[in-house]
Amino acid sequence: MFRLSLDTETYKFQPGLLAPKMVCLSWYDESGRSGLIDRVTGVRFARAVLEDSDVMIITQNGSYDLGVLAAEDITLLPLIFAAIEAGRIRSIDIRQRLIDIAQGTFKFYVDKNGKTIKTHFSLQQMVLRYFDTHLEKKDTWRLRYHELDGVPIHKWPAAAVSYPLADAKWTLYVFDAQERLCDGPIPTENDQM
Repeated sequence: MFRLSLDTETYKFQPGLLAPKMVCLSWYDESGRSGLIDRVTGVRFARAVLEDSDVMIITQNGSYDLGVLAAEDITLLPLIFAAIEAGRIRSIDIRQRLIDIAQGTFKFYVDKNGKTIKTHFSLQQMVLRYFDTHLEKKDTWRLRYHELDGVPIHKWPAAAVSYPLADAKWTLYVFDAQERLCDGPIPTENDQM
């Protein structure tokens, strides 16, 4: 099955609004292609990959991104649930929790230097854990995409473009690292989705 990661950037979420307005969608696929597209094109793209039974969709905190997509277009909801039922949507944070439970490292793990680290399931920590690479999350566009809503992507600052593209890429990289670690299916993973 062809693997493709996707990620949405949105307005800020807040109490009572856990699926805020989408600004853009980024994606990265196993052949190394990537893209950053606006809300309207992103919803069409999501529909196409949800309808394609040969595509596995990889996410980080997938319930958020899927909720955002469904809030943008409610007709995506049956496609989302069908893809989950078919085992075609994976979320690396859920996978990591299952891996850590199996390895007894759900609360703490030992890093490559022998240091005990409190376990978190953010993309930032998983990239550090698997690749010894720090993803900057402070002072980035992460919480400011609402400022770019309606601005054509080709007019965005370079940092606003590179941030979501990197997140999509690293999401697929972490998934692949998890696959190498597990060497096979993770029991109950689809049920957890």
